Amino acid sequence: MVDLRWGTDLDIGGAETADDLEEYEQDILHVLEQDVGSNPDDLTRGLGLANVLSKIADASYGPKAEKLIGEDDRTQNVQATIVVAADGTVSLDLAIATNDRILNTSIPFGTPIGGR
Repeated sequence: MVDLRWGTDLDIGGAETADDLEEYEQDILHVLEQDVGSNPDDLTRGLGLANVLSKIADASYGPKAEKLIGEDDRTQNVQATIVVAADGTVSLDLAIATNDRILNTSIPFGTPIGGR
């Protein structure tokens, strides 16, 4: 089944995902961005990264992301790391193994752990 793109992954033509890996990546982004309790299908799902942009990045986001992503049947293994760059930019770096592919992505969010 092909899933429509939305939000940050919506292109100007409203294209659909091109393959299963792209759909999986989109699903991961959505679950990490949605707030806990905002999805009526599963009120415990979500990490709320979309609302952390102006808050302090907490080291617990890594293990929480690993747990959420690991709950997806398509995930074989996941490693999430909080990275603070020299310029103070914070990102959640993900290395995810699926059945036959490796997905590496980085999602910027928050301010440095401990504030600026």
